[in-house]
Amino acid sequence: MKTNLKIVSFIVILMISGKLSFASGTPKVEMKPLIGKNAVLQITDMPETSLEITIKNKTGEVIYYSETESDSAGYRNVFDFSEYKPGVYDLIVSNGKLVTEREFTVAGNVVNLGNMQMNNKPFFAFNDTDHIVRVTYLNYPGEKVKLKVYEGNELIYNKALDNSFSVNQGLNLSKLAAGQYQIVLATGNKQFNYPVVIR
Repeated sequence: MKTNLKIVSFIVILMISGKLSFASGTPKVEMKPLIGKNAVLQITDMPETSLEITIKNKTGEVIYYSETESDSAGYRNVFDFSEYKPGVYDLIVSNGKLVTEREFTVAGNVVNLGNMQMNNKPFFAFNDTDHIVRVTYLNYPGEKVKLKVYEGNELIYNKALDNSFSVNQGLNLSKLAAGQYQIVLATGNKQFNYPVVIR
């Protein structure tokens, strides 16, 4: 009985510490429109890892990129979008495995904010003994997912995956020649890259 109680207590401690570490590693991202074509971006509850802040247009071109220090207490920046062409843009804040996205529109003399969406980055693992790459991805928005393999700029493999909530896929690369490859998980307008070297 004492052993069972110790095991249950240990599991509860692990669950609590896991929740606390997850909560402390999740930044709070807020973007608010200001007068004219301005908006303020504020990030609090900063994690211990650095943050990447990116603004892209809908063709995927990076308009703005910044990286914060891992020991930063917070981030606040006022953006002037008056030089941006009218259109729809994506604000992407990336923290290790967590990605927060917010769509916004620059039109006329105002900035309109869309919905915010949080995603986890996929987990990639490659076993160089059996040459199998494994991909796991939590598909919160339920978007279509594709798995691609590139050799240089040449697409050599493309497969549509199940768009269920939990995507798990194994890919055998044993028939590929020695060299460098990029494994790409594409979902919605996002692409996650994983380099693989086959010897």
